[in-house]
Amino acid sequence: MSDQRKVGRKPIHGKAMQLTIPLRLPADLVDRIDAIVDSRAEQPSRNLVIRELIVRGLVEAEKKRR
Repeated sequence: MSDQRKVGRKPIHGKAMQLTIPLRLPADLVDRIDAIVDSRAEQPSRNLVIRELIVRGLVEAEKKRR
């Protein structure tokens, strides 16, 4: 086995992605996500913002379950 780094995207959040999920969103939600992207100086990708929102939502849902 080679010790060379594999070519491809760097892991996000320090972890390799486990699953790709096709996602269809209504235009108003896409507009809201794009507004978040546009408001940030670093101009993150739309996918990164969606992942961050999912993580934030999961954290909040877990808080409510306790």
